[in-house]
Amino acid sequence: MFPTITRLAPTALCQPPNQHHVGSTINRTVARGYARALQQFATPSPSRGRFFPLQKPPQRGLVSPAIMATLKSLPATKAACNSFSFNREHMAQTDTGNLQRSVVAKLVPEAPMRPTLATHSDPDANTIETLIARHGPVSLSLLGMLPAHEGGSIVPRRHTVLVLHTFRDEYGCCFAVVVDGNPHARNAFKDAAEEMAQRLGKPLHELGQPEMAAIERKLAMRGERMGTGEAIHDLINLDRAFEAHEATATSYRHFLEPLREDLEKSGLFDDDNNVAAMTSAQATYARDVRIDGALPRETENALRAQIKLHPEYVKPFVPLQSPVASPDLFEQIPAVRDVFNAPSIAGRWAPPATTEELKNVLRQEPTLAGAIDAPENQDRLAQLHQAISNTVLPPNHRGVSLQLQFPVTYGHVAHIAPINLWREMGPDDASGKLQMGLLHQEATPISGKLWEGEVHPTFDTSAVYPGGSAPIMESIKFTGLPNVTTVLPCKYPDKIVPLTRAMAGRDKAYPYGGTPLWHGDKGRFPPDRPFNSCSNTSYEVHMICNGKYPTYQSTLPELWRGKIGELYNVDQSKIQTCTVGNTEYRVEDMLHLPFDIVGAMWPKVTIHSATLPSAVSCTFAPEHPAPTPLEVGGNLRLPDSVFPKHFHAARFINPVKDMRLADGTPIRNGITYFAEALRQGIFYSNDRAGKKLDFWLSGVVTPAQDGAAHDRLTGDKGSVV
Repeated sequence: MFPTITRLAPTALCQPPNQHHVGSTINRTVARGYARALQQFATPSPSRGRFFPLQKPPQRGLVSPAIMATLKSLPATKAACNSFSFNREHMAQTDTGNLQRSVVAKLVPEAPMRPTLATHSDPDANTIETLIARHGPVSLSLLGMLPAHEGGSIVPRRHTVLVLHTFRDEYGCCFAVVVDGNPHARNAFKDAAEEMAQRLGKPLHELGQPEMAAIERKLAMRGERMGTGEAIHDLINLDRAFEAHEATATSYRHFLEPLREDLEKSGLFDDDNNVAAMTSAQATYARDVRIDGALPRETENALRAQIKLHPEYVKPFVPLQSPVASPDLFEQIPAVRDVFNAPSIAGRWAPPATTEELKNVLRQEPTLAGAIDAPENQDRLAQLHQAISNTVLPPNHRGVSLQLQFPVTYGHVAHIAPINLWREMGPDDASGKLQMGLLHQEATPISGKLWEGEVHPTFDTSAVYPGGSAPIMESIKFTGLPNVTTVLPCKYPDKIVPLTRAMAGRDKAYPYGGTPLWHGDKGRFPPDRPFNSCSNTSYEVHMICNGKYPTYQSTLPELWRGKIGELYNVDQSKIQTCTVGNTEYRVEDMLHLPFDIVGAMWPKVTIHSATLPSAVSCTFAPEHPAPTPLEVGGNLRLPDSVFPKHFHAARFINPVKDMRLADGTPIRNGITYFAEALRQGIFYSNDRAGKKLDFWLSGVVTPAQDGAAHDRLTGDKGSVV
């Protein structure tokens, strides 16, 4: 940190530096942003404590008397209750360490010396389990362990609790029994303790065991069932606590990185100092002591049963929310943050018992229903059922995510979206009914080359899409069911449903595209609204449904070469270059190319290692007829030779004006027309006859041979997507 700034009074931090000292380049945004960072990360001081007024927040969730009854007989719980004192302000780590030594000393009274505490950096739930099994209670320090109403908005850096025991539920989720001396938590015991401390003229943390016992007696006389144990113990989902830590760290990192750049540009950054560094997770254990910290089996079973009946007894550790960079999804759509923090309600996973069960759940999506029973799709559905059945889920995962690719959707541009599968919670831990959810970001044309990305809970967007057609429905009509590029384990698959609700609607839309260079402006959106696409949205949904912070990345090429490439099985070695027409483009230049070139590159880049769609692109360039035999503006008919014998459907790219079917139906861009209608004839005005016609045909299998696409029906080589 900057010593010259950290020594400023808190009130001074709220004001931008005097421009006389830092020059005209510094602005209020940089100064205030840095002040906010210092307020979150600076070393605590007495003045800082006064800077954040403590308001009495809502009561926090408590360990129930029933749960406490299962713990009171355990030696670690007795030792913790007999050693407890509230933390001093901003001293949670030190005071919890003192409590830990006292508890360990009571558990191992024969130990010849004071326990020596050692630190393990960047632990996970497995690490905590191992340390407790070998060394007894472990103090754990994490970012984001306190909701705002328990001091999460005013406690800097991290918070520390003493973990007494761990156990796992039927999903493999790791839960922990912890002791928390947080002085910002509110409960009846804490309120009575504050009254006593004020009456005795003592700081809260100096109340000893006699005072604690007196508080218990006072509460009992008032009819309160709460004792020291209920007031200081918490049950936490340890997996979610670590997820919250990572989310908080990522959120601050994304805020601090651009802030540091701004400070450098403004002349405020000094290489000898660090911008408010992040603190890693830490676990502290008694290195020279051996204690078997395992819970008795009957206690584990009782805790599991209580949590199942009353999941609200598990304390939700919510990530701290920082001032972050504008692309941050939590800041753009705050309801998404609530979905991230919420628990999963999915039941125990079991793959579909039969292909028919899988088909039945997929029929819930109307755009898929018509293709589910088509004979040509049965082998693909059987293969998908086998792939889902073969997917091995790690602990704490409750379903699978199908990464879908629709090869020819917006004209000739591919589209991606996820479908998640999970089970309802059944009785007695049984797997319930198979469920499905999807999140689909539609690229909606607004005007000219201006598009918006809007989220929908279905692929059937015909009611809102311009022209009354749904691009995904047209894609399924054209090439059948989408490619399922990968089947991935998913921690919280059911969250895709509330995510869709949180992100759906025109008021939650984004300017569509890869970067600002794709089109001139953002239309109706504010300047800090980032460009987005189905790639960004699919990646963010995958992250949230797996308990990870949804980091924003520009669409191309970074996103496809990174996480999205992994999700959709894109072989990075095959996307170095892409040929459009007669020109070869480098993929890394996609961000700097116009939209029409990028749109042509997109499907060729994204399906390299996915199943090739059964579609070919074709060109027909008829000669312009002499005007004398035909009246100008008269009708011409495309020759039958334009289409292969066994084609299934066609889609025209920027069709010639006045092209229509035999029954007079106008031919529109992006619409799929089946062979039966096309064979009746396609008519257009002869004054357009010399214009080249570009169109796609489906129903033609086109395996790659000799480095080029080969039509096994016609023997011709052509351009294939």
